[in-house]
Amino acid sequence: MKNRAFTLVELLIVIAMIAMLAALLFPVFLSVRAKGRQTACLSNLEQLGLAFGLYAHDNDDQFAYGGDANDIHSSPNVWLTAAHGEFAIVATTLKPLPEVLDPYIKNNELWHCPSDTGFDYLDTSSTAISAHPSSYEEYGSSYYYRTTAAFKHKTLAGLVGYDAYLPYAIHGASEIDILNDGSGSWHGGVDEAAWRYNVLYGDFHVKTIPRWALNASRALKLDNPQP
Repeated sequence: MKNRAFTLVELLIVIAMIAMLAALLFPVFLSVRAKGRQTACLSNLEQLGLAFGLYAHDNDDQFAYGGDANDIHSSPNVWLTAAHGEFAIVATTLKPLPEVLDPYIKNNELWHCPSDTGFDYLDTSSTAISAHPSSYEEYGSSYYYRTTAAFKHKTLAGLVGYDAYLPYAIHGASEIDILNDGSGSWHGGVDEAAWRYNVLYGDFHVKTIPRWALNASRALKLDNPQP
């Protein structure tokens, strides 16, 4: 009995079918991988929330007195000093937050978001700060801190936020961001509308939110703005 070999046309059909299957499965694979990285990032933030709690237990219920890369590596300019007063100067003298929380963590990888590909400008800052090849490699953390919680000596039990406009509605700790990704593109896309941020809130729950939600949280004042 003769062995029948594939014809060239049959080989081309098989190759085309394999290529089509690969084209269909590759986006699914990328989506699953991105979801896995996002989940790992959320897990990091949960663990960091525990570290905040342990620090507070040892320090009169206060938030960790440390700064992020934007605080420490941005020189206070005239605009910052006028807008934020003493904070703009003191922030540059703070110890890095990973160093402050190190006694409660002992695992620097918790500061590393697996999706961290760096950025040219920090999304939540008005000052120029870039991070390449990644924020973690450049500054030791993928996450950025609401440092005013530390600077104003806010406590876990007393953390509230206020709208910046009348009637100055009060918001609880569950609505106030404490740590967030340095860039929304890590868990989103090139288009800003698709940006997503993993966030640790003041009550230490974590959530993935869009840019507008992070902006709304950042707009809350930690002191009552009512005259």
